[in-house]
Amino acid sequence: MKAEKAVQDKHKKAVKESGAEWKNDLDLVFTKEDGSPLCQVTVYKHFKDAAAKAGIPGTRVHDLRHQFATKLLESGVDMDTMAKAMGHTDPSFSIKRYVNATQKARRESALAVDNYAARIGAAKQLNIAEI
Repeated sequence: MKAEKAVQDKHKKAVKESGAEWKNDLDLVFTKEDGSPLCQVTVYKHFKDAAAKAGIPGTRVHDLRHQFATKLLESGVDMDTMAKAMGHTDPSFSIKRYVNATQKARRESALAVDNYAARIGAAKQLNIAEI
């Protein structure tokens, strides 16, 4: 992002020096050289090309939000921090909306159920009423 900001600052300076108007009132990160928004079709095409080169063809831009949220949680980031990073005030919205069940989460859930079942079996064998 810093590199893109530096490029944009260079373009902004050149536009102003030419006497033209900088057209980025929305503070967009990726713009045309005059600061105006990129065409949606152009952005989409470049994204699709980049996704194909990265070996993830068929990926949609919004899929990146799902992956970002999931990877944050997988790496140990707490739900409140993840929600803030996603721009949400309510962590439960982020969880419901963006977090995909991952293989790791599925394995951990299955292991927890197995461990619980094993404890129940052991408790029955030992005649223990509560676990």
